[in-house]
Amino acid sequence: MDKPTSFLFQNIGLLADGELQLVLKEKHPAVPEKGFTPDYAFVVATVTSPQRIGGIRLRFGTDEDVFFHGHVGYDIDPPFRGHHYAERACRLLLPVARAHGLSHLMLTCDPANEASRRTLERLGARLLGVFDIPPQHDMRVRGRYRVLRYWWDIR
Repeated sequence: MDKPTSFLFQNIGLLADGELQLVLKEKHPAVPEKGFTPDYAFVVATVTSPQRIGGIRLRFGTDEDVFFHGHVGYDIDPPFRGHHYAERACRLLLPVARAHGLSHLMLTCDPANEASRRTLERLGARLLGVFDIPPQHDMRVRGRYRVLRYWWDIR
């Protein structure tokens, strides 16, 4: 499995669509001994006020971390769910992913999470199947046994 060893973070410009914005919170370098790939972490906020409505992360690599967590991980705070903010936040990440040379993103979700599944389908991601999480993986330790894996072509 491949872990980027010389990942170069880029300067992130404004990522907004008129109502939502992604505010860069942190850049995390790879930590190979812990199995972490490099990533950008953003706060999903409204443009009119910097009110947090959720978070989104863009991971890089082709290793087990991405295989089970996906290139993108998002969460929308409960009061703001049901407005397609996760879908819009995913789309706002595309310039960053493309700037790093990605032509597709691996997306995953819990099979029981219907809202997340619908989000991935609205993005146009293609379902690859249901995959068992290995017993030693951190997700399995936290009680998750399977993920749905999707392929999102972003060219």
